[in-house]
Amino acid sequence: MKPSVVIYSLDDEIFNRPFDEIPYYRNGAIIYLPQEVKDQYEEGHQPWLGTGIDVVTTATSNLSGQEKPYLDLSYEGDIRKTGSGIVIKSVTNRLVELHVPHVGRYRIELRSPPGTTILFIRKIEWFPASEEP
Repeated sequence: MKPSVVIYSLDDEIFNRPFDEIPYYRNGAIIYLPQEVKDQYEEGHQPWLGTGIDVVTTATSNLSGQEKPYLDLSYEGDIRKTGSGIVIKSVTNRLVELHVPHVGRYRIELRSPPGTTILFIRKIEWFPASEEP
């Protein structure tokens, strides 16, 4: 496998913290989701928080290097595409790949803390365009 760069990573032990103390990656910033988000999710609101491809689509637009990269997003099963050539592919619900022309490929791992199925980005690994496997 070709070299990669780990851009973001959380140790597994972090997921044992209280829900509102687990770092949540959102477009290059680290935020903390309040307990209310978990409560709302359990009531059936914001179901996208439990779907890997939806979490990646909403929380990684900064990785594309483009302004508003997903405005023309089209859906084809487990694959999403833009007119500019960005491809988001769900390998599994907890593993998503983001391909950005001239930038490279990102491998994004997700994980849920105990007691919820809300997915948090656990790791972002970048394979630069010149180093794509």
